Amino acid sequence: RCVPINFGSSCKQHDLTSDPACFGSGELIYDGGVAQQAIPVPEYCFDQWCYVDKETCKNSSELFYRSTFPKSKVFYSYSTCNSNAQSWLSFQTTKSTEGKLVRVTIPGYSPPAHYKINEMGGRAHPSFSSIYNDDAIPWAGYVINYLNELDGISNNAGFEFTHLSGGSRIVEPDSNYTAAVYDVQVGLSDMAAGYFWVTSERLKMTAFTTPVAIDRIYLWVLDENHSTENGFLFYGSKMLEPFDHSLWVLLILVIVLIS
Repeated sequence: RCVPINFGSSCKQHDLTSDPACFGSGELIYDGGVAQQAIPVPEYCFDQWCYVDKETCKNSSELFYRSTFPKSKVFYSYSTCNSNAQSWLSFQTTKSTEGKLVRVTIPGYSPPAHYKINEMGGRAHPSFSSIYNDDAIPWAGYVINYLNELDGISNNAGFEFTHLSGGSRIVEPDSNYTAAVYDVQVGLSDMAAGYFWVTSERLKMTAFTTPVAIDRIYLWVLDENHSTENGFLFYGSKMLEPFDHSLWVLLILVIVLIS
């Protein structure tokens, strides 16, 4: 699109007057008698910013970003204009998936999280690799349901669930989950869905979302002073350990006096 010759040359609300997304729909709706745009103007439209010199900003405390225009070497900054880039960055992230069909790798058969449905409407047997590799057979499970709920409130064109690539299983033979991360890393899928452990190895391959659930893992260590000869009385006395003997005597006396 064409923009004014002074676009970005100083701290102004440049998008408000030059970005079509900031013009609104022109159609008004009334909420409680108050007129509002049918399509709200994005928040970033009201933020001030300007183009900056990369080398100058590198030696300052200002936050700056590279323009997303193809092959662009132009940099811009909101903080230079006492503004904040968060609204614009959030809008970019949302826009990047708009109308896009998101391809999702499912790492395997793990009911009730994710599994295939057989012809009878029940769970398909996990040993049938032909079923897992057939993308025409639908997936089910609460991970799939969670993504479908997200699809209902997102601006993308839906999720396309698929299986692991054959190459990923060769590269990562020890873990289907790491193999699924590999498919994302090399661009065969946009994301992988399931209950993944966030390991240092996987973090080097791709980014992870905020966890939706966390497993509690306990490490049990054998007590070197533990003796198998200790009997019922020894372990029964462990229940008294929260308080010392004098406090137990005091508690018993209080209970007797009250009763």
